[in-house]
Amino acid sequence: MIKRKDSLTTLPSPALLGGEGTIDRTPFLQPEELHGKGRVYAHMRIPPGSSIGVHVHKGEQETIVILSGTGETLDNGEWLPIYPGDVAICPNGAEHGIRNTGDEDIKMIALILNVD
Repeated sequence: MIKRKDSLTTLPSPALLGGEGTIDRTPFLQPEELHGKGRVYAHMRIPPGSSIGVHVHKGEQETIVILSGTGETLDNGEWLPIYPGDVAICPNGAEHGIRNTGDEDIKMIALILNVD
């Protein structure tokens, strides 16, 4: 099976999890295609000045791969810089958020998997 780029739907998400601005989410897989193992596998775009609000992952872990752009992510209570190629991991029970502090869009892949 191949999902062509033009078959994927981009969903605008204003104030995602209490963040600023509108984030674009383009799911690669729908939750049912993750077969109960997770809920998100998507490309995301965060414009300059926008953010995903601080939130906690319970019963799941999120892994984010930064493809382009720069910003900050909350990690163990501290805002740390993120750059292209970085991988940010938010383990089960941890809190995180991400904000674009740069001049270009942050483009990233997000994967949220359930933990047992």
